[in-house]
Amino acid sequence: MTALCSEFAGGALTAPTATLHATTGRLAMGGDLLTVGECATLAGIKPATWRAYVARGQAPKPAQHISRTPLWDRAEVQAWASSRKRGKS
Repeated sequence: MTALCSEFAGGALTAPTATLHATTGRLAMGGDLLTVGECATLAGIKPATWRAYVARGQAPKPAQHISRTPLWDRAEVQAWASSRKRGKS
């Protein structure tokens, strides 16, 4: 990962902020905000499944958007993922 980004779409993020992946150019967050891919990884599902859950209201709504990129609160996603795992006994 390269190119530390400190500002997006008129608002500043707190450090650690975001980095752009060197090969894909995609946004990767650090800290308390997660991208679709990071949410999916944390929940142990594919990004397409995460998006479907969000679209159906079965997963948390994004905490904020940077431009058109939705970002989720880490604590909310962790709580959702752990409650989902508890239900799968």
